[in-house]
Amino acid sequence: MLACLVVIGLLFLWLILSPRVVPRLYYRFLFLPHKEVGDKSELQELAAQHDGREYWIRTQQGHDLHAYCFGDVSSGPMPILYGIGRDGDIARRVRTLKLLLAAGHPVFIYEHSGYGQSGGKPSLKQLRDDAVSAFLCLSLKSGRPNDEIILMGESFGGAILADMLHTIRPAALILKSSFASFITVAKELCPFLYLFPRFLFPHPRFETAKSLLGTKVPVLIIHGKRDKIAGWHHAKRLQEASRGELLELPTSRHSFIKPEDESAFVEGVRAFLAKVDRLPAL
Repeated sequence: MLACLVVIGLLFLWLILSPRVVPRLYYRFLFLPHKEVGDKSELQELAAQHDGREYWIRTQQGHDLHAYCFGDVSSGPMPILYGIGRDGDIARRVRTLKLLLAAGHPVFIYEHSGYGQSGGKPSLKQLRDDAVSAFLCLSLKSGRPNDEIILMGESFGGAILADMLHTIRPAALILKSSFASFITVAKELCPFLYLFPRFLFPHPRFETAKSLLGTKVPVLIIHGKRDKIAGWHHAKRLQEASRGELLELPTSRHSFIKPEDESAFVEGVRAFLAKVDRLPAL
């Protein structure tokens, strides 16, 4: 009898600690909105150099997302919608923004709910809604159709933007330091989560590789060979699922592009987007 009660107690504890029942514990691991924020003076300097303008995007939930636009999104090269990763803010992406702008396309970047100066609180559903709000804002301000907007997601920002392929068809998708599955990378980083099967994780699950299966959207996967958060095997799975291009950064890890890899990044993105620009309209 005692053994039976112990087993029932352990099963109950296992269930109530699962990510689906107590997503706050899962979210504390996933979301690091105030970790390693960037230098605002560097962001202001970049804005001055590239006609940067600050925007506020009203979400359906009634709070505002903080965003920046660099360059003219209404004419010329197609704009890039940039979704950041799990920590920091826009200012922390200044170096990456410089490289993207050097590739010749304007960039619209936003902060998730609860990140940087954005209101609200992050959750998986909220981040998906944020991406839709940012996309609609860019589409409205640029006057461009969906197939003239490029999506670029960094780390889990890539998973969120790849999920949008279920409902829209952008000009292209760029995934930087992204992963094949939210659940897979979470378990790799926190082995405790191996105790829980897939159905005990909250929705949306952001299965990036599955989102890419059969897509006709051109895909570029950019990945640091020394990435210890989303290992190289994630890049290979994403390439196999999308049949896209894979740009290897030999010395880079997860968050930042090493100086030795900067020219490869710029040239790789530029070459990929040049091919996208030449694709016939659908």
